[in-house]
Amino acid sequence: MVEEQEEIEVFELAMEEEDSIIKEYALKNKVFLLSCIAPFKPLKVSPSTMVYASLREPEEFAIESFINEVKESNIPRENRTLELLLHSYGGDVNSAYMIAKVLRKTSQKLGFTYPTSQLVEQH
Repeated sequence: MVEEQEEIEVFELAMEEEDSIIKEYALKNKVFLLSCIAPFKPLKVSPSTMVYASLREPEEFAIESFINEVKESNIPRENRTLELLLHSYGGDVNSAYMIAKVLRKTSQKLGFTYPTSQLVEQH
C-alpha cells in the first residue's frame, strides 16, 4: 500500500533581502544569510504591562520557509554555510531548540551573531 503524502502549506513570514550590499556579501562568501530581528520598542498593552517581541511558534514557520528555500537551491548540505543574526529579547525555549535543530540539519557550517547589550543600547 502506497501512502499519499499530504502537501503542507507553509505560513510565509520570511522576507527576501533587498539590500544590494548584503546580497553581494552572501554571493561573494557563498553563504545563506538569515536574520531574526526583534524591534527595540516594546508594545504597551496595558498601563502596567509591556510586551516584547520574542521567538515563538510563528517564527518557527518563518525559519521553515527559509529552510525550504535553502533546500531548493540544490546546493548539497555538505557545501552549505549559514550565517544567523539574532536580535531578540528571548522567547520560548522549545522554539529556540527546534530552530537550532533544524538549522544544524540544514547546513554543514553555522555561524551565529548576537548583538551585545551595548550595541542594542546605542540604538
